[in-house]
Amino acid sequence: NNDDEDIETFLIKFNMEAQEKNWTDQQKIYKLPNVLNGYAFKQYESNIYQRGYTWNRIEQILKSLFKKDLFTCKKLLAERKYKGMTDFERLVTDVSYLKKKVDPKVTEDKIAKAILKKMPLSLQEWILKDREIHNTTDLREAFEKYKKIEMCLMKDKQTDIETLQAEVNKLREKLEEKS
Repeated sequence: NNDDEDIETFLIKFNMEAQEKNWTDQQKIYKLPNVLNGYAFKQYESNIYQRGYTWNRIEQILKSLFKKDLFTCKKLLAERKYKGMTDFERLVTDVSYLKKKVDPKVTEDKIAKAILKKMPLSLQEWILKDREIHNTTDLREAFEKYKKIEMCLMKDKQTDIETLQAEVNKLREKLEEKS
C-alpha cells in the first residue's frame, strides 16, 4: 500500500479490486500481506498474521490499529513544545513527521506555521516581522538569523558584565587603599 494512504481508503480500494477479481474472503486474507509494506506490514505481522481471523475481523483490527496511530500522533503533536534554541531542529523534525502522519497531504506552509506556533510568542513575532514563512526552509533561515543576533547580544552582555566587574574590582581596590 501507499504509506500516505489512510486505512479507510486502502481497504475500499482493496475490496473493490477483490470484488472485481471475484476474490473470496479467504483469498483476500491470503493476498493482503502481499500489498502491505513498511509500518502497515509490521502491524499486520504483529497483530493479525496466522491468528485465524475472518476478513471482517481483520478489517476491524486494521481500522482500530491505524485510528489509534492517528490519535497518538495528534496527541504527541498537541503536546510537543519548543524547548529552547538547541531544540529547534528537533522541533522541525518532530512536527513535520507528526503533521504528515496526521494529514499525508499537508502542505509545507502548514507545517511551517505549526512549527512556528510551538515557539514563544516573542520569537514568532520577530520571525514574522523579518519575513514571510512559506516552508520549513524559510523558517530555518529566519531562525538562524535570530540565533546569530541572539549570540551577538549575548557576547555584548558578557562584555558589559566583564567591564562592570573590572570597574567594581577597581573601586574595591581604591576602597581598600583608603582603609
